[in-house]
Amino acid sequence: CIRVGICVLRIAVCDDDKIFLNRVKLYIDDSAKKLNFDASVTTFTSALPFLSAHINKNFDIVFLDIKMPDMDGITAAKRMRQIPSKTKLIFLTSMERTVYESFSFAPYNFIRKSIAVNIADRIYDVMKHIAYESNISKYITVPLPYGKVRKVYLKDILYIKSKSHYIEYVLYGKNNVIVRENISAAELKLAEFNFVRIHKSYIVNMSNIRFVDVLNSTVELYNLAKIKYGKAYENNFLNAYSEFSMQKPNM
Repeated sequence: CIRVGICVLRIAVCDDDKIFLNRVKLYIDDSAKKLNFDASVTTFTSALPFLSAHINKNFDIVFLDIKMPDMDGITAAKRMRQIPSKTKLIFLTSMERTVYESFSFAPYNFIRKSIAVNIADRIYDVMKHIAYESNISKYITVPLPYGKVRKVYLKDILYIKSKSHYIEYVLYGKNNVIVRENISAAELKLAEFNFVRIHKSYIVNMSNIRFVDVLNSTVELYNLAKIKYGKAYENNFLNAYSEFSMQKPNM
């Protein structure tokens, strides 16, 4: 069954302007409270300590200033992206010309440092969409042997694979779970939570898609696994993913 649980998001904010840094942390905390999830926010005033902390344990979300001394945000993002992760990267910038340069690092969004921009509202909009697309507070309970159950957060599920009369929940950074269940039943149960069937044997979590290769009919996920989507499922999948992607807040 689908239940509501508590998930703590690890969030980093890196900006050399301490006053702005503290404002962003306050706005993130306020957004988390309004959206009913827990956030652990760590602040950094330079890139190197942030990268060290991120390498030790990946943050879920990173707000990163582009213009910083010692190491700028573009260089930090390049190093950050050398580590495969699901981290959502949001650039903080007052430098319009650097926005296009940053596209190669797959930013989730941008927040402009400008008196014409309501920073609090922009952070709330971004956090709201992340909460929606990631289902951060929702989990399923799956039965285990000897009457035990395991809680699996939807945000951790990369894809689901059918294996005879069983299905395998393939998780990001955690041990997979195999249960006796029909994949069609799982598809029906998870459809409203941004999961879509792409093959007779596969369901993917659209929140965890890294890249769609239309030429090769392949989906790449955040663990770098690649799955072919079937011809019979192609139109439904591409339409669902296009609609899902369009719900991201405007940059």
